[in-house]
Amino acid sequence: MPAVRRPESALERWGVRMSRPFDTLTLTPSPERRGRSMALAAVLSLLFVSASGFSNGLIAALVVGAVCAVGSGLLWGHLSRSRIVVTAEEVAVIGLVVRRRRSRDRVAGIVRAVLVPNQGPWIDTVFLLDSHREVVLRINGRHYAAQDLDRLMEVLQVPCAGPDRPVTAQQLHRLHPGLVLWIERRPLTFAFVVVAGLLVAAVVAGVIIAMSSGA
Repeated sequence: MPAVRRPESALERWGVRMSRPFDTLTLTPSPERRGRSMALAAVLSLLFVSASGFSNGLIAALVVGAVCAVGSGLLWGHLSRSRIVVTAEEVAVIGLVVRRRRSRDRVAGIVRAVLVPNQGPWIDTVFLLDSHREVVLRINGRHYAAQDLDRLMEVLQVPCAGPDRPVTAQQLHRLHPGLVLWIERRPLTFAFVVVAGLLVAAVVAGVIIAMSSGA
């Protein structure tokens, strides 16, 4: 992950230069990151298949292998189909199944931050904002080169901001409220609520079953 720097002006903060009106752009995942993701999927698949074979025999290994093959195929399809497209009319993030399209006229500002999750790699993330500082579109830059995201910001030609260092979701919320979801800011609290809800549901179901059996 390249270091995040803060040049003097808002647009220069990310090495952004003013471009011609209505420039268009199409970005695809970088070959390096695409290859790294597929290699990781292959290694994990091999580990899962081997562990299943040693523990439960050939049939289990074949089943797990089939599941891993499907998952790897979906990942390859997602990486092959993924695009960030900017035209004179819209900004679109295209995946294997989901396509998110927003009017380019709504984009009035950008916040870019390198988010540090509780687990996993840091994620270069771009938030496109409207004139009221509401999120128009959130772009996960995990599979895109930092230079390509710089080009995206250059083409959009709107004021840019963001922290000059990697931050957690909670830290980003303090700097720019409303960009990240509550479950991202407090993942442990969210997990506790989910577990507590499942326990309550299990107790209620047990009581109902017991009452039904007694009747």
